[in-house]
Amino acid sequence: MGKVYVFVNQKGGVGKTTSAVNIGAYLAEEGKSVLLVDFDSQANLSSGMGIRPLKPGVYELISGSAPIDKTLRSTALATLKVIPARIDLSGAAVELIEQQDRDFFLT
Repeated sequence: MGKVYVFVNQKGGVGKTTSAVNIGAYLAEEGKSVLLVDFDSQANLSSGMGIRPLKPGVYELISGSAPIDKTLRSTALATLKVIPARIDLSGAAVELIEQQDRDFFLT
């Protein structure tokens, strides 16, 4: 079973994206399989990894309109994949209001 690391803080500018990208790249260079998932509608992780904001991405994944294998993007490192975000992810918070147990929807 793999390990999951989550970088979360409501305040912006504290280094969440920078930490995720750098730690993910380091682990991938060490031969670990790494999946970075961009859950920020500003998509800075995606653009920082050189991923163009094409569909499908994380929004389609959580809305159920695309399977995970269609959302994965390759990077320069064979062991590092990214699921990108786009601006439409900002609407997901509103759309999930009616979702039962929405606090646990992605677990």
